[in-house]
Amino acid sequence: MKSKTSKLGFAAVAQFRSVDLRKGMSALCLILCTVGLSFSASAQGPTFTTFDAPGATCTFAQSINPARAITGWYNDSSGVPHGFLRARDGTVTTFDPPGATATQPFSINPAGTITGWYIDASGVPHGFLRARDGTFTTFDPPGGAPFTVPVSINPAGAITGYYSDPNAAFVNHGFLRSP
Repeated sequence: MKSKTSKLGFAAVAQFRSVDLRKGMSALCLILCTVGLSFSASAQGPTFTTFDAPGATCTFAQSINPARAITGWYNDSSGVPHGFLRARDGTVTTFDPPGATATQPFSINPAGTITGWYIDASGVPHGFLRARDGTFTTFDPPGGAPFTVPVSINPAGAITGYYSDPNAAFVNHGFLRSP
C-alpha cells in the first residue's frame, strides 16, 4: 500500500510540476514579448516637429495641452513679443490682449484657455486669460500689484503665479486665482 501511495504521490507532484512549468513558461513568454515591444518602441526614439510663428525672429513654446495645442510667444522683427496658439494641425494664430505692447503666454489647459501676462501702453504688466473663443480677461491681484505673472492654469481654470509687492521692492508673492 505504501508503494501505491508513493507512486500516486509522485504522479500528482509530476502533474503539478508540469502545470506549474507551463504557467511559468507562459508568464516568461509574456514578459519577453512585453520587453521586446518596449525595446521596439524605444528604438524608434522621439520625434521632433519644429515650427515658428509667422514673422517670428524667435519662437518660445511654453505649454501643450492634451489636444496637442501649444501656446507661447514669439518676437517679431522689432523684438516685440506676441502670443501664439499652434493647433494640432499646425495652424498658428497670433494674438495680443487689447492695448498690449508685449505679450507672453505661459500655460494652456485642456479647454484651450491660455494664461500669461502682457504690458500695457503705460508700461504696466498685467495677467490675462484668453478664452478658447479669443476673448480676453485682464487681472491683477488686489492691492495694486506692479507686476503680475500668471504661469499655470489647471483643467478647472484656476491660475497660479506670482506678483510683485507694491510696498516692497524685489519682493514677490504667489497667488491663486479661482475660475
